[in-house]
Amino acid sequence: MPRSAEISADIEARLQLIQPNKGFYTDLKGVFDDDAPGDKRPLPLALLTWEDDEPKDRVLAKVTRHRSFVIDGVFPRSAKRRDLERFHFDVLRALGWGGDEFDRKIRGQILSDSAEIPRQEPGAKVRLITITVLVQYVEDYSISP
Repeated sequence: MPRSAEISADIEARLQLIQPNKGFYTDLKGVFDDDAPGDKRPLPLALLTWEDDEPKDRVLAKVTRHRSFVIDGVFPRSAKRRDLERFHFDVLRALGWGGDEFDRKIRGQILSDSAEIPRQEPGAKVRLITITVLVQYVEDYSISP
């Protein structure tokens, strides 16, 4: 399996841990990889995608890459700003941000993160927070016989 797919699976698994009974603030109802949460899914939920993936360094068939993972927190319209801020904090904790390099929660190194709470549009049914996490990893493109 490509390292990029392993990291996506790692991040999804870590996000699924975000529940108060596991020490988090947010009671996340699910993690999805599509852009249409639908009206039937309970909130809050997370949408996991990635924005860009680019090579940074290459040694033979091994390439160091940077991928920007995008985690959209989808909350009920009635959610307060503090709920979205707590979700941001929970995501970073779940992914091991600030932890020891030898105790990584995912198979890549988190280099940076950013978060944005877009202004709520009139008539919107949900509130969003978009968290972008830049992960560095090494992909091996060698072919095994």
